[in-house]
Amino acid sequence: MTRDDVAIYAAVLSTFLLMIKLWEMWRDRFRLEAWLDIYGPMENKDLMIVNLSKTPIHIKNITLFWAKSTLKIRKRNYITFDYDLAINIQIGPHATKSLLFKDENSFPINSNQGDLYACFEIAGRKFSCIKKIYDKG
Repeated sequence: MTRDDVAIYAAVLSTFLLMIKLWEMWRDRFRLEAWLDIYGPMENKDLMIVNLSKTPIHIKNITLFWAKSTLKIRKRNYITFDYDLAINIQIGPHATKSLLFKDENSFPINSNQGDLYACFEIAGRKFSCIKKIYDKG
């Protein structure tokens, strides 16, 4: 083997290992899904949260707000509910958690307010995770 052959072999091998490492990072990335199950305009509502990653997550706080569009997300109308309902939530890997909003925690669905978003403050992450949980249609 010449020096050129060794250099080509090393370059191909390192590129292949880089591709494997990038695929592993993409596969193990943080993934969280959320949606709102609605049983009627003034009925109970379920906020379903699914952890799609292989590590457990700890949600410090959840806030719900209405916003007209993603561009105007700074113009928020917050929903008030019992603070104890949405703090310190632990979700295991590939697990689902349901938060039930009923009675005094229930809120009306009004399409004039825009889309409903949930802001998740995750422990160990610098920025909050904002997900659209209800689309006005």
